[in-house]
Amino acid sequence: MKKFREYWSVFALVLIFAVGFIMRQLAPTPVRAAGAAPVTVENFPATQNVNVTNTPAVNAAESGAWNVGITGTPNVNVTNTPSVNAAESGTWNVGITGTPNVNIANTTPFPVTAADNPALQPYTDSCFISTFSYDGFGYCSFDGGTVPVGKRFVIETVSGEVSVAPGVKPLIQLQYCTAVKQAYFALPAALQANNIMGASGDVYVASQQVRLYADNSCSKVAPAVRVDLNGSGGSAVFSFSGYLVNLP
Repeated sequence: MKKFREYWSVFALVLIFAVGFIMRQLAPTPVRAAGAAPVTVENFPATQNVNVTNTPAVNAAESGAWNVGITGTPNVNVTNTPSVNAAESGTWNVGITGTPNVNIANTTPFPVTAADNPALQPYTDSCFISTFSYDGFGYCSFDGGTVPVGKRFVIETVSGEVSVAPGVKPLIQLQYCTAVKQAYFALPAALQANNIMGASGDVYVASQQVRLYADNSCSKVAPAVRVDLNGSGGSAVFSFSGYLVNLP
């Protein structure tokens, strides 16, 4: 019986010692890392504060795109020279400073039409005087009437013949209207022949290049010729030639 108690006492001491050793191993102990070695803490409560005694490097991570705010207006330096593609909505408006020279690369002739080219609207008309008044006055106007509406008749040439009695010298005037103003233009005449084809009398010719502008702005006034024969009879025929231009 005494032996059993001794064994039991020894067993109890060993058991107590083993339990104490195990409890000591399971108790939490402070952990320190030497230098900057990483420390991993497992099974740590989510609400527990962690004190960091040194200044470690911290890698931060954010889910998705980061939004970074910039305070003030800092300068930005571009170290390289990147190609920049600029885009603008709609048509670009580009301003030009000064008067730069412009080079046309396309050398293909570009057709240009002159609005007053005589070949575009050639125009001619004539008039005839068959009888003169008792005091020797004769008058004739365009066979076609007045100048077409919306046009201006550029008269370039006036030519005519006047047959008169021997010794009579005609006075010839061209009458026309431009911009609501009536005007007269004297035509010099020269004796060309007399007693033609057995008829007694003199023939005067008037032919001259002019630059006159006639329109229908004067009521019932067309380009016309007036011939004065100083009380003598005779006949005359005149023609006008030039071209029409459109009025603005």
